Amino acid sequence: MIDYIKENISWLKELFTLLFVGTGTLVEILTYRRARATILQPIRTEVIKKQSELLSKLLQTLSDNNQSFKVGLDYVNLVQINVMLTLRDFGFVFKEHKEFLEIIKDSVVGWTHCGRANVLKDVEIIGAFTDASEKKKGERLWC
Repeated sequence: MIDYIKENISWLKELFTLLFVGTGTLVEILTYRRARATILQPIRTEVIKKQSELLSKLLQTLSDNNQSFKVGLDYVNLVQINVMLTLRDFGFVFKEHKEFLEIIKDSVVGWTHCGRANVLKDVEIIGAFTDASEKKKGERLWC
């Protein structure tokens, strides 16, 4: 038996080296996949902390002004103004149309453009990490 091992020691050594390298490679690949899935977890945690802080400040501001969440954000008037603006866009004209528009103009502090369609076609999707091979020069990703 010892003579057999002496004659084939180099072959056995290469076999065990191959098994060791294969096992190490498999562990490395699995570790990389797990790390890639969780690499942004600290960033997500920080974003959640910042959003919670902003919400706390908003609620504290509403509380300091003796207003509840419902009254402080004024959902009722927000809906009424949006309905009136939508009806105006569809061509409805009311008896006191100019007075309504003046009241709306005084009530609106800010707005967000949504466009005429339900789908925004002029928005560029920007990923956290972009690969140069995926995006050619001058090419944009559209939704």
